[in-house]
Amino acid sequence: MRALRLRRLFELLQVSVPAIRQFRALNQGRTMRQKVHALVWPSAYGGKLHEIVHRCIVAWVVISVLAVILESVDSIQYVLHLEFIILNTLAVAIFTVEYLMRMYSVVEEPGFRKPVLGRLRYAKSISALVDLLAILPF
Repeated sequence: MRALRLRRLFELLQVSVPAIRQFRALNQGRTMRQKVHALVWPSAYGGKLHEIVHRCIVAWVVISVLAVILESVDSIQYVLHLEFIILNTLAVAIFTVEYLMRMYSVVEEPGFRKPVLGRLRYAKSISALVDLLAILPF
């Protein structure tokens, strides 16, 4: 079992290390906000790392939804109560960081160029409201 986990870790490193190197090369000389933008928004500068981040967010959405469904079953919730709390806390932390990264870097998007008004306009969009509603109840 440990060997299998170690193998998965090596596979993850095998995918992520080249993606990080590609991301660094694509974003050389760019500002921090532009780099954050490349991570969370589709662009020519994101490369494979953007895809990895996007897939991780999608996976956490699926995990979070499954956890909520399983948590509604009393017998499962009774046995895994602490695990559900930890999972929900971790998911909300990840979604909060992603939301803050999007709010920080949205001014790099063509329709949201103004620092304050652009962020307010984005905050009123459907996708931003859905993201906010996902993290607010916590």
